[in-house]
Amino acid sequence: ASGRVEAARAEVSEREQVVKNLGVSASAYAENADAVARIERALKENGGKDLSVFLEQAAQQAGITESLQVRPKEERPEGELLEKLYGVEMSKITLQNLSDFLYAVETGGYPLKIRNLKTKVVTAAGVKVLNVTLEIAVYRYPESEGDTP
Repeated sequence: ASGRVEAARAEVSEREQVVKNLGVSASAYAENADAVARIERALKENGGKDLSVFLEQAAQQAGITESLQVRPKEERPEGELLEKLYGVEMSKITLQNLSDFLYAVETGGYPLKIRNLKTKVVTAAGVKVLNVTLEIAVYRYPESEGDTP
């Protein structure tokens, strides 16, 4: 009888662990589903919006509109989406300007990813400033219109 009780306890313990794992999995699934929904909303809302306009607004917030240059590069499939790469250059900006620009870009809701960022310190009028080069990937659904900056 004691062997059966121990076996039953072990089985109960095992099933409790399974239930616990299912709860963790369900919670992770819900969080991931929410993240996917947010990303899909951003893709649909910004699918036809011009990246250059978005970046100019971010540059304006950072006070560096005159130094911004955006150039399209290549476009390639990325899973169910299209990924278009852009080269972005800013010259003679301060570290604070760069920080403000990046904050505006990252919090702006546009479906993009900064792939690469390079800075070079230069001296202009006796002041050290930065020349910055970014590579930005923009994502959209293949059927979306307005894929040029």
